[in-house]
Amino acid sequence: MKFHVNLATKDSQRNKIVQISLYLLLALLVLLFIWNFNGYIMARERISLLNTNVRQVQEKSKKLGSGFASKDVLSILTKEVSFVNGLLEKRAFSWTLFLSKLEEAVPSNISVTKLEPDFKDGQITVSGKALSLQDLTKLIIRIEDSPDFEDLFLVNQKESPVGGVVDFVLHFKYRFTKEGEHS
Repeated sequence: MKFHVNLATKDSQRNKIVQISLYLLLALLVLLFIWNFNGYIMARERISLLNTNVRQVQEKSKKLGSGFASKDVLSILTKEVSFVNGLLEKRAFSWTLFLSKLEEAVPSNISVTKLEPDFKDGQITVSGKALSLQDLTKLIIRIEDSPDFEDLFLVNQKESPVGGVVDFVLHFKYRFTKEGEHS
């Protein structure tokens, strides 16, 4: 029979586990360092390429004469263009066409009390009153089924305790076309 004597304490065994864990952590940190350094090198090359492109554009602008306008002039021109585009969108919006399409969708027991168009996004907010929840449901279904409206959202609904009249607010997108065009 052979005896096996282990003179190591439990602390030294735990120290081996801690050492192995630290070596693995060190290896992981070295790999992360290599990966970050590689990303740094790639970013530096990309910045160098972009700087070269900027220099080329600046050289081309000098060849054109006066070069590009200042940032202030560009921001003023951008604002003016946005303003003119907004006016064109408002002018292109046909109230007659919109109201006739909305009239097709609104049942007889619904009263529309307020229309709020947002010309930038083509969003419409409609407030009104319905005689019952069934009438409001019918309106919602008709708007959802219409090819002229999309993204319907019932913002608010409140049933009056007297008479059962339902106040509501709907928000949806109207696919309007320029006058003369058909959707």
